[in-house]
Amino acid sequence: MMGNLAIATGVFLATVSGAMAQSAPATVPPGFSASSPSISFSSPGIGFASPGIAFASPPMTDDELALGPKPAAPPPPVVKGLEVKEVEGGVRYTLSADILFDFDKATLRSKATQALEAMSDDVRQRFTKALFLVDGYTDSKGSDSYNLKLSVRRAEAVKDFLVRKQNFQTALITTEGRGEANPVAPNETPQGKDDPEGRQKNRRVEILVRPAE
Repeated sequence: MMGNLAIATGVFLATVSGAMAQSAPATVPPGFSASSPSISFSSPGIGFASPGIAFASPPMTDDELALGPKPAAPPPPVVKGLEVKEVEGGVRYTLSADILFDFDKATLRSKATQALEAMSDDVRQRFTKALFLVDGYTDSKGSDSYNLKLSVRRAEAVKDFLVRKQNFQTALITTEGRGEANPVAPNETPQGKDDPEGRQKNRRVEILVRPAE
């Protein structure tokens, strides 16, 4: 009996001792801190927070910026008699002379305003400051000298509108009269007959716009 009691007592004491050991706080050496302001754990959600860790991206170099994505160009205006084409170094606007002028005239028609205003608005969206080269063209009807003078007057009429009505700087607008040079379509058919549609395409004003330095 005494032997069994001693064994039972020992088991009981060992069990109590183990339970106390599990519930007793761990001994922390002097000078040691278990808190970390940078890293914390939360339970029971097992969340992890690290307010002390931040990632910073260094500023991009000029080369990196040049290789980065470019802002999308605005959609070209949809106006009768106006064509817009992006070219190397700028944008070329082609306006039908039949929209801008009456036959054999260099005075802008009232309906020319819509096309020139749409072009001007598009220029402002694309360029902070712009250089203009305004080229006037005619078809092949008439003498070379007459057509050259007419194309100069028409280019000057467009420049005058851009300066007076759209407030572009006159010093940034250059004009040229090209006459019947550089046709974009045949003035005659392969059979040698007149080609009215081709001549109409050749009567035009082209405006090359580039960014000003």
